[in-house]
Amino acid sequence: MTNDRRKQLDVQLKELALAAQQYTHLAKGKRITLTRLINAIWESGRLVRPCKGQFQLLYEDIYDEAVQNLFFYLCQEKNINRYDPERGEVMTWVNMLLTKRFFPEAIPKVIGKENEINNEINLDNFHLENIPSSQPMSLFERSSRGKFSSYS
Repeated sequence: MTNDRRKQLDVQLKELALAAQQYTHLAKGKRITLTRLINAIWESGRLVRPCKGQFQLLYEDIYDEAVQNLFFYLCQEKNINRYDPERGEVMTWVNMLLTKRFFPEAIPKVIGKENEINNEINLDNFHLENIPSSQPMSLFERSSRGKFSSYS
């Protein structure tokens, strides 16, 4: 990204953030402006990738969770009002939030989900292994007896 393009983007993001701050809570204009702001941030390609190289297989899930929560935060009532143009550019503020708050918060959420999934798989395998082989049951029979009730 060239310096001119970067400066244009910074001006655009600042204008959108300040415009969003001018609307009342549920105003349609605020929702439209916040949507434009979120899209511009995402499409800029300037979101940081904290802790790159860590959490090998789960990094993308953690990052996606963090970005989703960041964008949700920006769209909640009054949070966009926390942006202060005197303290820095919108991308600086957004990347600070992503790095210092939302990425660290996403780590235990995603790793916890991964553990839950692994535990469910292990429990399912345990239940299947404990079905006596002398009594073969169809999937329908198992489900009707409650063996897979956690899925319904």
